[in-house]
Amino acid sequence: MTSPRTGFTLIELLVAIGIMAVVMGSGAVVFTNFNQRQLTLAASREVQTFLKTAQAYARVRNVPSACGTNPLTGYQVVFSSTQLIMQAVCSGTPEVSTIDRPGVLSSITSLGDEDFIIRFNTLQQGPQVRIGAGAFSAITTTTITSTGPGNVTTLITVNSSGVVSDPVVQSN
Repeated sequence: MTSPRTGFTLIELLVAIGIMAVVMGSGAVVFTNFNQRQLTLAASREVQTFLKTAQAYARVRNVPSACGTNPLTGYQVVFSSTQLIMQAVCSGTPEVSTIDRPGVLSSITSLGDEDFIIRFNTLQQGPQVRIGAGAFSAITTTTITSTGPGNVTTLITVNSSGVVSDPVVQSN
């Protein structure tokens, strides 16, 4: 009488290992896409916080010492391809940047074709936008589109009353 065999055959082991490799491979791809989406969303949330901070400083008339005796007219956020700068605007002239956050844009590869500025004015004046070297104009609705790793795109909107939206991930 022979004893019953225990264990798995080579074919069964190869099939099981093959199935595990496929599942783990697809899981790695999903994780990579999720991670890229979260990096872009986190950077967009920092941009949103930066905009809301400039807006709050303008509302409460937070006058930096750099303004001296000049009246504060607002705060502006300068978007360039490499950095994000907040500046106090005193008597219509931007003062030395108060906050410089180059790290915010490190995970965003594109914020648009041209540099632009969003200005939040004091008192009850609405926000303004300037694209490139043009003049400032009142905002009807301005959408900031940022594209990060893996072509993940987020949108932040600033409307005419100065409401800054939460970042929205756009489907690719």
